[in-house]
Amino acid sequence: MTPKNYIKQTWWLMWLSIFISACTAGEPGTSQTDLTSSNTPSASLSSSVTPLVSTVTHVPFLSPTLSNTPSPFPPTSTPSPYPTLSPTEAYLLVEDLLVTNGGCELPCWWGIQPGETSWTEIEPFLQTFAWQIWIEPRQNGLTQYTAYFPLSDPPTWQESRGVSFDVNDNGIVTMIRTDTKYPVTELLERFRAPAQIWLLAYPVQPIGQFEYELYLFYPRQGIMGVYADYGNIKTANDQKQFFAFCQSTFSQTGHAVWMWKPDIENSFQHILSSRRNLEQLARYKLLVDVSSWDEKMFFDTFSDPVTISCLEIPVDAFETQ
Repeated sequence: MTPKNYIKQTWWLMWLSIFISACTAGEPGTSQTDLTSSNTPSASLSSSVTPLVSTVTHVPFLSPTLSNTPSPFPPTSTPSPYPTLSPTEAYLLVEDLLVTNGGCELPCWWGIQPGETSWTEIEPFLQTFAWQIWIEPRQNGLTQYTAYFPLSDPPTWQESRGVSFDVNDNGIVTMIRTDTKYPVTELLERFRAPAQIWLLAYPVQPIGQFEYELYLFYPRQGIMGVYADYGNIKTANDQKQFFAFCQSTFSQTGHAVWMWKPDIENSFQHILSSRRNLEQLARYKLLVDVSSWDEKMFFDTFSDPVTISCLEIPVDAFETQ
């Protein structure tokens, strides 16, 4: 079955079940126009990024780096074959997709296969229930589309899911980034030990806290788990300080999953280069270079949801030479 037919079949089955449940529950008073009404709070984004539906709020890892030249939304080659969903139906569809992932396994996402599915195949599908879609030209001939979906009924800016798609000159989706909440324990349980683990950490205010970025890199599977949050600095008896990564450190905040075609050779630096410059990339360190742990020990420790063991990394490990 082609990706296009797969998306259509999956979508229609979901839409039918959601339509039936929505009818059973009764229609709320919110109309489709409420999603883009003048009462929606607007964000201070540059006009250089073209909104397709409405204004947008910040979502970690997915907010576009604004460019200088606005770009129009490319026209769809054929009219949308899908009916537009009501706010209730859109919310219920997103809920279902978050549980079932459209019936496919990562790096396939909601029936969309990186490296195979074209933007013209999925754009009509996404437009039926996306709160908004933004477009931005990026380097290397790529165009980034960022879509936001409601996670509540009625929808709110605080409760939305952001997903970005990198599309190449041939119109093929090459990369998917979603801020789906995917706890470290669940990712490890599902995909086992990563090939590489990359980190960046630095002290922040208030004193005694640090901010971190953690990347679980699975190049052969075409997946990278992304985690960013705050933790506590531990001071040893000799006054040496450590960044302490414990199970409680990996909260539900700042999770994302990045996906690409598995048979494409990609390094961590290449994957992250769309979000960081060379100077910033140089600050990231491999787990094995800043601690006595390797990927297996990380897996053995944090695949246990009730572990009390912590990964400790010296605060000075990330200082630039």
